[in-house]
Amino acid sequence: MQAWTVFSFLCVSTLISKSLQNSTLVFWSSVLIIWVETQMGSVCPQMGAGLLASCFGWGMVGVSLYLFLTLLALSLRSSLLKVVLVTFSSALSFLFFLSDSLIWVFVLFEFSLVPILGMVLLSGKQPERIRASKFLFLFTLSFSALFILGTLDIGALGKTYSLGLLENLEFQGLGGSSVLFLVSSASFLVKIPIFTLHSWLPKAHVEAPLSGSIILAGYLLKMGTFGLFRLSSLFQGESQKFLWAFLMFLGGVGSLSGASMSLLSSDTKVAVACSSVSHMNMATLSLMVGSVESLKILLLLSLTHSLIASGLFILVTLSYSQLGSRSILLSKGAFSLTSSLSLFTFLALLANLGAPPFASFCGEVLFVPILMGKSVGLTLLFLLGVFLNSMFSVSFYGILAHRAPVSSGVSTSVLSMTLLFTTFAPASGMFPVVLALEAF
Repeated sequence: MQAWTVFSFLCVSTLISKSLQNSTLVFWSSVLIIWVETQMGSVCPQMGAGLLASCFGWGMVGVSLYLFLTLLALSLRSSLLKVVLVTFSSALSFLFFLSDSLIWVFVLFEFSLVPILGMVLLSGKQPERIRASKFLFLFTLSFSALFILGTLDIGALGKTYSLGLLENLEFQGLGGSSVLFLVSSASFLVKIPIFTLHSWLPKAHVEAPLSGSIILAGYLLKMGTFGLFRLSSLFQGESQKFLWAFLMFLGGVGSLSGASMSLLSSDTKVAVACSSVSHMNMATLSLMVGSVESLKILLLLSLTHSLIASGLFILVTLSYSQLGSRSILLSKGAFSLTSSLSLFTFLALLANLGAPPFASFCGEVLFVPILMGKSVGLTLLFLLGVFLNSMFSVSFYGILAHRAPVSSGVSTSVLSMTLLFTTFAPASGMFPVVLALEAF
């Protein structure tokens, strides 16, 4: 009931923000934040997936709410349809992260595709948006059939669809629990996206508007991670060891491959999207390790990635919206004439690099000894992926802010201020997050 109240409140606050001044939006947003925080104590015990699942779910609710307010600020001058799509996507993400029913997880997970398809088809300006929409639709729809089959089989075996109750059961259906886990989790693996199933994401990012890219990086990819996290808690046994090892291998290769593609790409938005793929595969690798410590790292990496990737997409959108091109070569020195944007660019890429004092630094450093205990080879893949991501961040900053400008540069706007807050959020929240993780 609380989740549906959040949905109704979001709709009302959106309509009010479209008709009144920005001060009213800030007021209603503050009221919403306070109200959600007061409800956390009563909703968390209902999740039934343990303390880590509760922290993960409510952490993503907080990040989604933060990004929703950012999107509202960016959409104040947009059409009503775009604001409705943004609100609908945010509401679906809130309900998904709070849901305890496997059926509702499936319904909300699949409906989350609708706003993105609408943004790509209606807001995109290139004819390639049709092809990108087909990729997005076919990848998700083809694996959704497997998801519903796995969901129905899990419900039939466990006599319930409550995730909290199903965690105490073991499944041996469909020729073995490994097969059932793979069938049920395939849709989540696509949405993460895991290596070999990631080709739809750069295409969707390129054709989607800024709000669509923020929703993809901030909400939808984390739906895949969170869904796989909740589903993996149902399958704990010897029969999953080979499958989990294979997914760990894909995560390690994906982190290296995504970083390599971002370093070699000549398109600014594709480069950021490939870097996002690399970081999401790192998060998948931490999930598949399966220890309590690695799951804490998963929580930390997921929360920080939502904010950092969103800031990077704001950055590249600010660049190509005024330069008229996404080419990295044509963006040389784009921010060098504006000291504030040069600073924002440095902070955003420093966070993406994983340097202190940003929370991403803690996640990557703490994960190395944990992964070393599992596999030396995967540790080398992970470290090489981190190194290539660092090279991408350094070279990207050098191109945008340290070379002779080829144009008049990019001016400061509301987008740059939004980037400032989005980039500083992981840094300001680093110590509370790390202390909270170490507390349990």
